[in-house]
Amino acid sequence: MNNQNYVFCSIYFPSTNSNLADFIDTLTCLNAVCTQLSYREEQIIIAGDFNVHVSDPRSGQRENNRRKLLLEMFAEFDMFPVNVDMLCMGPLFTYYSSCGNSVVDYIFASRNIERIVKCVKVGDEHLCNNLSYHLPLIASIEISAGINCHESSNNLENEYERIAWRKCASEQVLEYQRRLYDTIITMDDTLYISNDVENYYRLVCRSVKSSDKCLPRAKYKKSIKPYWNNELKRLKTACMELHKKWTSEGRPRGEQYESFRLYKDAKRLFRKEQRKMVRKTEENDFKELNEASEIDHIKFWKYVNRRRKKKRSTNVLTTNDGRTISNPEEIADVWANYYEKLLTPEENTNFDDDFREIPYITLKEIEDVLTVLPNNKAPGDDGITYEHIKYSADILAAKLLILYNKIIELEDIPRQFKLGIKIPIPKGGKSCASKFDDHRGITLLCTFNKVFERLVLNRLQNKIRCRPHPLQWAYQAERDALTTSFVIDESTKHCCEENDKVFACYVDVSKAFDKVWINGMLFKQEIMEKSIWHNLGKYWHTDVSSLIPILEAAKKGQAIGIGLANLGCRFNGMSPLVATKLWARIALPKMLYGAELWTLNREKLSKLEKVQNIFLRVCLGLLSGTSGSAARGLLGLWTVGAEIDKRKLLFLRRLICASENCVHRRVFMIRLNRWRWNPNKITGFVPELVRILQKYCLWEYMDNFLQSGNFPNKSEWKKTVIENINHTEIEFWKIKTQRYKQLGLYSQVVKEPMRNMWLQFALENSEMANQVAIIAKFFVGHSL
Repeated sequence: MNNQNYVFCSIYFPSTNSNLADFIDTLTCLNAVCTQLSYREEQIIIAGDFNVHVSDPRSGQRENNRRKLLLEMFAEFDMFPVNVDMLCMGPLFTYYSSCGNSVVDYIFASRNIERIVKCVKVGDEHLCNNLSYHLPLIASIEISAGINCHESSNNLENEYERIAWRKCASEQVLEYQRRLYDTIITMDDTLYISNDVENYYRLVCRSVKSSDKCLPRAKYKKSIKPYWNNELKRLKTACMELHKKWTSEGRPRGEQYESFRLYKDAKRLFRKEQRKMVRKTEENDFKELNEASEIDHIKFWKYVNRRRKKKRSTNVLTTNDGRTISNPEEIADVWANYYEKLLTPEENTNFDDDFREIPYITLKEIEDVLTVLPNNKAPGDDGITYEHIKYSADILAAKLLILYNKIIELEDIPRQFKLGIKIPIPKGGKSCASKFDDHRGITLLCTFNKVFERLVLNRLQNKIRCRPHPLQWAYQAERDALTTSFVIDESTKHCCEENDKVFACYVDVSKAFDKVWINGMLFKQEIMEKSIWHNLGKYWHTDVSSLIPILEAAKKGQAIGIGLANLGCRFNGMSPLVATKLWARIALPKMLYGAELWTLNREKLSKLEKVQNIFLRVCLGLLSGTSGSAARGLLGLWTVGAEIDKRKLLFLRRLICASENCVHRRVFMIRLNRWRWNPNKITGFVPELVRILQKYCLWEYMDNFLQSGNFPNKSEWKKTVIENINHTEIEFWKIKTQRYKQLGLYSQVVKEPMRNMWLQFALENSEMANQVAIIAKFFVGHSL
């Protein structure tokens, strides 16, 4: 009995006067609890008022209708009523009332602990001054004293430890496969009834979990204050002791009070040492970032994400009826009730006869699914990840084949497949994390269930009836928000050019995947003309000259720039070259999201250029009036306009090389052919694209495509675009730098915009960073 976990539960079922539906709901909840506990191999003991009449030879009680449902559920877990099946002492009944006496209180326990139940009796009400109509039901259990409760709790926690799959050595993987094979080879693959499917699934799960003990675990030692050390701890303790002494004396203020003076001196000393260690830790982080940026990208982004400020999670929730809840248990109950109501079907679903006869799954289908499973995904309630299956060397594939085919044959789904960990995630952005509707629910499902669903999905995708509509854009290959915006934008312009009326309704369905009356939305939605719509990453305006989308993009860029500065992308922080890399990889993609469809004039473009120039001056420690071209030349960056042109040219290849049945490709070809016949009438993406192709001497590729239908592949086109844009940017940069007299020395030393050799020298020799910064300021026109 050593190292065995025992779980004691108490329960109260609805009375016999309540509806049977309430009884079934309670029974379903109890079934879910028992399922999880049985999977963990816990010994379960459940006691309480079940409000059920089980036939009892001792009292002569007759069973009622609820008894069958209750006993069938407990039979699945091999549990028995202790006070009925074993010798019970004391009074015959546990419930006394004027309407009659009965036995409604029971103790149910696992059958394999029957031998340790030593005594069962119904207590006398006078012994415990019982004030209710129920008598106490007592069962004595004899458990070995060798059980270590602390050790058992640790085992339970370790069961769901995350495995460090990346650190698994080949010897550890082979040992895992050997253990898994030794445990699975003894399993009986013969299944006859639905209950066998349930037990078979449990055996597979237990085999996997018992075999992965040889694999390394990921350690969670995330430090909240990485700069903390023993010296700071000592100073903090001394400061707190002096604070207590000062508080006990009534908190007097003034240098004449010794307790106040000593406390302030200790606090000042602690803060001084704390700032010193914070700065030292920051310098070490910058050094590691500088080294990792050129060597290890995984390590680089690990440091970046560690230094990002995390949003604080809120412990307050506001429900739809206006109630504010702060208790964690109440919040969990509210979410449970919400999702239970949300996921309960309101009407029966009718299935077609085509889906009744399902052919058996083949091993080839399972192997095809296993090859595309991703890594590092959170497991469900069973704690099994995709890596458990992928590293099993086809050992589990054969067992899954048996399990899935029996599920199809017996038309029975294991209970664990129906369980999931539901987690509400705040939507982020401008939404309020404390509001009930500003969350999205995600569910962590059983891994074996997700593999089974992928098998079913692969079959459905091969059926014509199950294929999505051509205008369905969500979750489809070669389609995303950008291509959707392109089709809507070009279709609208086409209608306007033909003097047709355009009616557009952009409906934000807050619960599109939950419960909403789709057909009635247009009747309930108040439709009116708006000056602006923003959806799908694109802004549509009745006034095309509006600055609103550009101002929004500039605002987003400024916010990201401030965030990167707080991260360390500033003067005397991390290397300007590393800061520039973060700007190009984080800020520009976010600021220029959807820029492929923008039509910009000089005024709009200057606002975006200003955001980048400000960030570059902050990185280099330059004055606000310093030329942005000079800053870009030191760091090797393009203008924002060139970045937008690059995105438009790469998007061009996406349109040309998309599948012929894609709507966005057909729309592009229609618009392109109309431009060829009447170039002065067409507006939108095509005329802008023609201008960019001619600007960077790339029109010959489009001309070749129109004549022969050939276009460069992705890598060749990207390389060509970058080379041509870079050549044009160099010429433009030379003109800009030669225009200003204060940049005369700079233009003689810096011949073209590229990663400056001085900054590269400072990156490799951090002790010379300040001297290099002074030289850079001198060349861009700063006075020393």
